[in-house]
Amino acid sequence: MRYRGYTGVAEYDPRTESFHGHILEIEDPVTFEAVTAQRISREFRKAVDQYIASMRSCEEEPEVPRRAFRPAALAADEPAPDGESPPAVAETAPEEVEIQVEAESAPELEPALQEAGA
Repeated sequence: MRYRGYTGVAEYDPRTESFHGHILEIEDPVTFEAVTAQRISREFRKAVDQYIASMRSCEEEPEVPRRAFRPAALAADEPAPDGESPPAVAETAPEEVEIQVEAESAPELEPALQEAGA
């Protein structure tokens, strides 16, 4: 999953019947979770926005992912998917969210993943 230059990965845990994920390529521990495949991308975007906002509120710069895609042509005030303005950052990446889950690791999720477009 990608959003605002950050990349996230999530795994399904059959014991808890939920997805758990974290943001890659940064040192700060940022995690997110959801019960359904349909909600995990929303929780990922929310975690990114909250991370940026919390760093800004501490008057610190959010960590830039080591391999971030940050085109300068994009406006910093790109609206968030829910219609609210995300916290300002110098440059943002286009919203691009994709979920990749291997069906072999969670065959019982195959119908839900197909429905979610994964």
